This record gives sequence, C-alpha cells and structure tokens, in this order.
Amino acid sequence: MATGKIKMYEENQGCGFIAPADQSDDMFWHISQVTDKELKPIAVGQIVQYDTMMGRNGKPAAENVVRVDS
Repeated sequence: MATGKIKMYEENQGCGFIAPADQSDDMFWHISQVTDKELKPIAVGQIVQYDTMMGRNGKPAAENVVRVDS
C-alpha cells in the first residue's frame, strides 16, 4: 500500500486527489473507493493508505483508501 495525504476533495462530485508521500504525481480517488468508514467525512490533510489501480482514463487511481492513525 502507498501512503499519501488528501490534497483535494470535491464533495458534490465525490472525488478528489491524494498527494503521494513519495512525491509522485497526484493520485485521483473516488469516494466509492473508501473502505474505511471512519474516514468519512473526508478532511483535506488526512493521511491515508491506498492501493493503485488503472483508472478509466488509463491513468493510475487510488482504491481501497483507508485512514492512517497518527
């Protein structure tokens, strides 16, 4: 699993971006990929772990998003 921080969340669209801890390109994510009910409501700055999948547009996207306790 990769680690990152919620960078942006558009509540009305149910999606946003994660800034990966490894400084790679921002990762798209959708609310349907949040498996941790404790993560809701989503907070910008929240640290999360996620797996990478191939998104519909052929670019990487996050799945299995869970909160990392700090």
